[in-house]
Amino acid sequence: MSEPVEYPRVPAHGDYHPGNVLVADDGTIERVIDWEYSAIDRNPVADPGFFTLKLAEFAFGGFEAGVRATLLEDTPHADCVYEQLLAYCDAIGVRPRTFGAYLGHALVTQTDVHFQSDSPWRFHANPREKCDRLTFLYKNLEEIRCRLDRQQMEYSVDSQPLGDSSSDADTAESGRHESVRAADASPEQSRHR
Repeated sequence: MSEPVEYPRVPAHGDYHPGNVLVADDGTIERVIDWEYSAIDRNPVADPGFFTLKLAEFAFGGFEAGVRATLLEDTPHADCVYEQLLAYCDAIGVRPRTFGAYLGHALVTQTDVHFQSDSPWRFHANPREKCDRLTFLYKNLEEIRCRLDRQQMEYSVDSQPLGDSSSDADTAESGRHESVRAADASPEQSRHR
């Protein structure tokens, strides 16, 4: 890349998934447990990306099946996931394509923490399993990023003011996406620095 990908640095849990979020009977979050991967200064995609992947894995009985059903296939689940991802990206000012590139960031970080601390793998996927998951994820990265682009374009068109003519909006949208593509790194270029 000619320039590094920029994103805000935020505190992160590092293992944020439904099994670590305790919910009260009324639906409010009571507490979040298991903070061994937490950090003060981390990529803002780490927690929501990991939550997305783990929730999909739990819901569909496996990592690859979950990624397919929520990120790669045209399903109601994918529509819901992409809608939430775009809303999050908009809220924190990160391009959706950049979010896609860092979707597996927590898996990489967890592996680093285990090697740095020489901790056991008893309750977690081992490094080989995490690498296999990352391989599957990044083999499908361009499809995920294209779907993010498509959803973002649909979202932008749906939310445009009524007074805009569609031809002007289409031209502006096309130009904006070209600039996003130019600014975002390709999958080969966007590997974590």
